[in-house]
Amino acid sequence: TQAADHPDLIQARHELAVTLSAMGDLAGALTLQQAVLADRERTLVEDHPNLLWARANLADTLGKLGDLAAARALQEAVLRARERALPEDHPDLLAARHSLALTVGDLGDHPGARALQEAVLGARERTLPVDHPDVRWARANLANTMLAMGDLAEGRTLQESVLASCERTLPQGHPDLIATRYNLAISMSRVGDHAGARALKEAAVADFERVLPADHPHLLKARSSLAFTLCEAGELVEARTLLNDVLAACVRTLPADHPDLLRVRGNLAVTMHELGDLTAARVRGLELARGVILRLERASVLSPREARELASAETQRHSIVRSSTRPRSGEPPEPVRFDLAETLRATGVLAHRAVDDEESRRRLVSVLGRLNDLVSSGPDEGRSSEELAAEISRLTFERDRLEREIRSELAVQGVVTHAIRTADVARALRAGSAAIGFLRHSQPSFDSREASADDVLVAHLLFPDTSLAEFELGSADELERLVREWRATLGKPIERGLAYEGSDVDRERESGEALRRFVLAPILEGLPKETTTLHVCLDDILHLVPLGALPLGEDRVGDRYRILNEVSFARLLRTRPSLEGEPALLAMGGVKFDAETEGVGSLSAAARRGGRSARPDTFPPLLQTRFEAESVWALFEEEFGDGAVLLTKDEATKAAFHDLAPGRRFIHVATHGWFAPETVKSMLDPDPDRLWSPSGAQEAVTGLAPLTLCGLAFAGANHGRDSLGRVPGIMTAEELAGIDLSACDLAVLSACETNVGIRRAGQGIQSLQTALHAAGARTAITSLWKVDDAATRKLMERFYTYLWVEEMGKADALWKAKCDLRAEGHPVRDWAAWVLSGDPR
Repeated sequence: TQAADHPDLIQARHELAVTLSAMGDLAGALTLQQAVLADRERTLVEDHPNLLWARANLADTLGKLGDLAAARALQEAVLRARERALPEDHPDLLAARHSLALTVGDLGDHPGARALQEAVLGARERTLPVDHPDVRWARANLANTMLAMGDLAEGRTLQESVLASCERTLPQGHPDLIATRYNLAISMSRVGDHAGARALKEAAVADFERVLPADHPHLLKARSSLAFTLCEAGELVEARTLLNDVLAACVRTLPADHPDLLRVRGNLAVTMHELGDLTAARVRGLELARGVILRLERASVLSPREARELASAETQRHSIVRSSTRPRSGEPPEPVRFDLAETLRATGVLAHRAVDDEESRRRLVSVLGRLNDLVSSGPDEGRSSEELAAEISRLTFERDRLEREIRSELAVQGVVTHAIRTADVARALRAGSAAIGFLRHSQPSFDSREASADDVLVAHLLFPDTSLAEFELGSADELERLVREWRATLGKPIERGLAYEGSDVDRERESGEALRRFVLAPILEGLPKETTTLHVCLDDILHLVPLGALPLGEDRVGDRYRILNEVSFARLLRTRPSLEGEPALLAMGGVKFDAETEGVGSLSAAARRGGRSARPDTFPPLLQTRFEAESVWALFEEEFGDGAVLLTKDEATKAAFHDLAPGRRFIHVATHGWFAPETVKSMLDPDPDRLWSPSGAQEAVTGLAPLTLCGLAFAGANHGRDSLGRVPGIMTAEELAGIDLSACDLAVLSACETNVGIRRAGQGIQSLQTALHAAGARTAITSLWKVDDAATRKLMERFYTYLWVEEMGKADALWKAKCDLRAEGHPVRDWAAWVLSGDPR
């Protein structure tokens, strides 16, 4: 009776779609919602409330169907429109944030989801009574995120408050009450209350079966979770039957990389393994691996931080894959084991932020600069940790949005690297070389009543003919002990420019030999005699070890093998165009850290109190760095003529680096580097006196902006923020990563601890080295510990002589310079700290 575009007909379709979605008929809901959105877009103005609800509902269904990227794009568009039109605590604006948080969590970005959910819950609690449904759901969703992040106590407390509210206000059998009891059962399992969890899960399944269709996502999740609890109780046959039914339903209704389908495949692999059916477990494990790789491939359009969080979220499933697909005796490992490990690594590595659009770069640089200054200067007087955390979150979300736009452009251009395949890496290797990928991974106990086994260090060894070997090297705890013992023999860690203390040459060789046997002995024994070059991807604490410096008989590993450090094997798969134009150099050293630059005030009160910002309080002079920079500059001028810029004293500013670094083929910065994970912990911890404690500044920095925890000091670094709130003398790795260094063939940070930062198993390390590659530098030379000033100057002068005068490759020139210092009697601490990553040529 009505025209196709009549508002009442469109509204009827909208309401029917909502009901279909609630009943689990996602395909039917999707068809109606797409039609409704098309009608709304034809008939309504942009930002009309009905148009925004049509987008929001379609996004919800897309998310449930696994199209998380499309869901997120719609939800962010709705949120931006709500923010333009509504006050901060408006219910519709909070609902938009709530929906986006759920999708962000499904994408594996738990810190991002938590920041959004805390903002929503804070507003709900300010404006609504405690038993309001919106308060309950805000608490429930935040609790689930807390549990996923390992915050079991606080998450459990929130869940219990939600259950108490539901029991006060809802009748038995209400879907919200069922879902709340089910969520509580999940947390009970995680803290070891398996009997209590089983009772609640069985009740939830029975209740869901009464009110929901057989393929409803809530019912399938509850059955899968109950099956795993049955497995924990030893009722494996029953668990297998239940999981097979759930798997069949999920395969019918969900894409191969949907989180719910992956969860079921993982649980089934675990159950088959416990039943002793290793063949079936292997099949499910391989299916799981392919699904996880597909999920990671879709991360190419996420921001680097979001991709890193997704990779972290998938590490547990990676452990299940490794445990269920172990090679049989005498058989080589499945290539998919290497594929998944290296795709996880490549996903977690901070990607190059290349962009041709100058406006996009300008906006990104602006946001990175504000984030740099906010964390570097510490909180203002009178601003709480929660307020600081909220501002950090706002800036990081804006950064993520801009970076997603850039990544989408790169994906269209084919620049973004997708999955890492064994055969592709093997083809990229030259004769006489091999690739070694180290990985720290957990060994989950398939019976959660038993303590999980210690993490172990494993290594994949790949040859040009695609043959693949795998080594389980031993306990990660034992590796950590060996690394710390060896580094302790090098001398007391101190600042660059001061003398070392406590070096022990004999103990260095002894402990270094023990470390080499643990890490490299089985691998080196398996190498053909003609192997001379090793492409190495390190992991976790191994990032603190220069493998070439470890003893090998009377020599060092680097004397026998050419060690080439790779951030990811993705570098071997990319072909970058040759650099054009005349070479140019930017050399900086002899920085005047006390320089008074225009607009800079005195050291902040917070800094004087002892490090309430994420950087050291003061930087002492480095006497040799001026001569080092001058020597590099003079050598360049002698070899290439014009094209070199030398900045020292008060000219060596951050602003000058920003202006002059882009377009330079060579960059050499001799200054203080720093890594401040402990300092940031003092940044105004949050007030815990409430039902739930919002994340404070420390959590916001480490979770959302870890690259602000390390940086470089420039002129004026010993002064605080200026009148505009900027910190002109400090550049964190976050800000460095936003500078265009795509023309840079070699960047040398001749400073302390420039390859030290936040580390995560399987994902490399968030450091200044990482930032240089993200900025576009093809090769980086950075340091692993605090280095001697005079020895560093000597090593760098030798390195550039071999590089420019004798025209050696970068990796060979660095090793030759190290050998010179060794021949002159310098101890390991003076030369071994320097590591080269990226293109060795």
